Amino acid sequence: MPDPISKAQLGIADPGQPQKMMAGSGFKVHFNPASLQYTVKNTLKAGSGKSKQQYVSQTSGQLSTELIFDTTHSGEDVRVHTAKVVAFMKPDARTKAPPTVHFEWGTFMFRGLVDSYKETIDFFAANGVPLRSTVSLTLTSQDKVFDTSSASQARNADVETPGGPALDRPKPPSSPAIPRPRAPSPAATTRRVCASQPAR
Repeated sequence: MPDPISKAQLGIADPGQPQKMMAGSGFKVHFNPASLQYTVKNTLKAGSGKSKQQYVSQTSGQLSTELIFDTTHSGEDVRVHTAKVVAFMKPDARTKAPPTVHFEWGTFMFRGLVDSYKETIDFFAANGVPLRSTVSLTLTSQDKVFDTSSASQARNADVETPGGPALDRPKPPSSPAIPRPRAPSPAATTRRVCASQPAR
């Protein structure tokens, strides 16, 4: 028996668990997308000084796809289902920001804000009820930000690891101490000289 087909899911991202969505917020799409378009963009910023050399101040990821919703089998208005996607664009009353959306399909996961939404209704029932629509959805994530100020503070003596203590450079092993021969005392030298002279 073949394995069941995994359906793509959308929901509100759980801030405490990077790979999960909030309980009760997720739903499956009617048809899996034909493709996923993933784009990474760098935001360049001019540096200070005479060179004005540009550097990357921020990196953002963008996911674009098309989702098809179809209710021809039930006759239900398809917008009942697409409205769940539109709701992701509504800002929270307290934070004034829209929720972070968690997209998951098999082993592919992406988190970001809904950047754009476009719905195309292309099939209606005889009584005018919308039965099928294609949703063009774009999510944008800005989780990774590069801090260029840390580069100027790098030290040659120590190498600092993220989230851990500084690692000291390895020191060469110390050589074993070799005792130096002590110089003979004047009295011992006199005795040896006297002993070597013949008696008179």
